[in-house]
Amino acid sequence: MELDAPIWTRYLRFTASGHDPEDNSVYLPASVHAYEVQSGEDYRSALGVWGHNRPYGPYEAAAADLDGSARVRVDDDGSDDVRDGARGIGDGDVASGAVLVAEDEDWWRIDVPDGSNVIELRLDADPGVVRYELLDAGGEPVVHDAAEQEDGLRLTAFVDPGSYYLHLDEPKRSVVFAWDSSGSMGPFLPITNASVAAFARDLNPEREAAQLLAFDDPEPLWLLPWWSGDPAYVGRHRAAFSPASVGSSNAELAMLSAVRSLGDREGTRAILLITDHESGGYSLSGDLWRAIEEVRPRVFTFEVSSGGSGITQDRMQAYAAANRGVYDYARNVGDFEAGFRRASCHLRRPKPYTLHVAVRYQEPPGPGTLSVERGADAELPGVEVIFDASGSMGALLPDGTSRIDAARQVLSELVGEILPEGTPFALRAFGHITPQSCESRLEIPMEPLSRDAAFAAIREIQPKLLSQTPIADALSQVASDLGQAEGSTVVLITDGEESCGGDPAAALDALREQGVDVNLSIVTLGVESDEVRAGFEALAQRASGSYAAADDTAALRTEIEQALYPPFEVLGPGGEVVARGRVGSGSVELPMGVYTVRVPGAPPALIRDVRVPGDGSVSVTAP
Repeated sequence: MELDAPIWTRYLRFTASGHDPEDNSVYLPASVHAYEVQSGEDYRSALGVWGHNRPYGPYEAAAADLDGSARVRVDDDGSDDVRDGARGIGDGDVASGAVLVAEDEDWWRIDVPDGSNVIELRLDADPGVVRYELLDAGGEPVVHDAAEQEDGLRLTAFVDPGSYYLHLDEPKRSVVFAWDSSGSMGPFLPITNASVAAFARDLNPEREAAQLLAFDDPEPLWLLPWWSGDPAYVGRHRAAFSPASVGSSNAELAMLSAVRSLGDREGTRAILLITDHESGGYSLSGDLWRAIEEVRPRVFTFEVSSGGSGITQDRMQAYAAANRGVYDYARNVGDFEAGFRRASCHLRRPKPYTLHVAVRYQEPPGPGTLSVERGADAELPGVEVIFDASGSMGALLPDGTSRIDAARQVLSELVGEILPEGTPFALRAFGHITPQSCESRLEIPMEPLSRDAAFAAIREIQPKLLSQTPIADALSQVASDLGQAEGSTVVLITDGEESCGGDPAAALDALREQGVDVNLSIVTLGVESDEVRAGFEALAQRASGSYAAADDTAALRTEIEQALYPPFEVLGPGGEVVARGRVGSGSVELPMGVYTVRVPGAPPALIRDVRVPGDGSVSVTAP
């Protein structure tokens, strides 16, 4: 029997027909033969291309579904490796290419005509392996949305008419070489050591960085202090390593460490694993597979047999299959050498991509919103209130309530309702000690909040005649007040400026020089002068904090509640502050774009590359 056209098959099934249904006897042929077509220029045999012990065959080789990079070559002339040689591409075009670290990168030019305002690109490539940047004619990054979809990475940018450039390249690769050091590997250790040495010699610092990992308990042993692509450096550390100093068969533990180490690395992430997988670390399988799903490393497994069970091979083939790695069964030095050449070919071949382009007009989206939330396990940091009980606090608010009564009421509500029991809390006050004084006193030291003790301390605070407002002195005590309560919020409640000759700005600067991590919020009560309000706002900003003015009891409570949430700033592309908000308290509105969020502290925490979608929202978690 001959087939009219090739049919891809995994199995053949023959069905008997044409016999008499009344006859219960079926005569089977003495033998059945199925022949693979002779390999040649148009056909590659399953065994020749894929080797032993792998499920792939000629269909994958021809269709390139498994790894299309097999047929991609580096550009011959390299003219598009620079922006001046960018190839033009426009609406409706589809282009394919490949990039190779330190050898080939691609530039594309997209011209947007009058009447169009959107560039939409679909980049079908291995995520993280083909790196991109979208630039305008001046070389500045173009603000865009990026969304991972089933058919690739979709980039959408609202732009003005003109020329734009897409730059594609491959970042440096990161490879972990990990090997089994247990006694069952004894016959294979010389081969393993030779393979590690060969791997170190072949490193190219322009193309890859490596780490060496020997199985060991209770933790695997990293041979290098840091990632390196220097063959001499890696070789020295390998030569200094004593194989007799380690001994473990825990493949899951070593794999988990290797995968996690690759989590923050750019480019191709790969693991070369040598083991018989006679492991006792099966309890880590869940954590390992979750890490593999998140990091997506390419795993090249080399199994050596020490007479184990079939499940060891199943596990190693599963590692390789997770993200287009390769499994090899190594019986001798020749198998190791062939396997390493195969792994090297997969890692070092050009990385293919396909690019789909659309240019059109679309109604521009409105602004988006950004919120910054506390982490799920984050607790409210310590709170210190600096309370103004100076003589001027006896003045009346427009509703007839005295400022001191309004402030005491809100402070009582703070410790009685707003703050959770046990929150680290301190209270410093001034103006209540002696008449005409410039003293401040710590009424409640920083300790877990006791509501009864706080109520009693607040009742005892009474303004003294002609007492002053020593804001600078109170601020200078903050470092000792807070003690070890890092990240605490300090809330200053006052109705007037410094009146004791101190310099509040200098006091804040001194705190910063001491490395005190403090968020200062200032809430004034009954202050009407625009000049005084501006001075307080400048003081709060000096401490990366916030300022608010209140004119009645309800407003004072609202502002103090807000002050308990740490502030954050949103920085634009040039580092300028474009918005301010509070962690865990609402959102800020921003034009669609990419921003940096800064949460003040010592040092400040930066959350970079936060994309705010048009007509959408995004939330990030404060460190």
